[in-house]
Amino acid sequence: MSALRGAREETVDHIGVRPLAEVELALREVVTDSSRRRSDPFIEGASQALRWAMAREGSGPVTGARVYGVPGLEALTAEVDASAVQLDDPSCSDDAKAYTSGAHDALAWLCGHTDRQP
Repeated sequence: MSALRGAREETVDHIGVRPLAEVELALREVVTDSSRRRSDPFIEGASQALRWAMAREGSGPVTGARVYGVPGLEALTAEVDASAVQLDDPSCSDDAKAYTSGAHDALAWLCGHTDRQP
């Protein structure tokens, strides 16, 4: 298992409430699982959320918020909240809803709001 650096340069072994190794496995599964019956925007949203949470993407998948290092639970929760608001927006296109739904599911899992891995 590799360690990541958080915003204060401490070693990070959890992303939200999930162990780093579990998050790395989830990202691999989201990216490579071709048997999913989900839309491509859903998979893109979930994978971008997981990469952002692991400090591999520069900005939040929903808000575009920039954090330095691994985002803390507060930043992860803010993204979940923003995704919930966006999902309730009736003017949101189908692709945007699918992307946001993927990001929401991944972020909610990272925050411990659900045990269902994206």
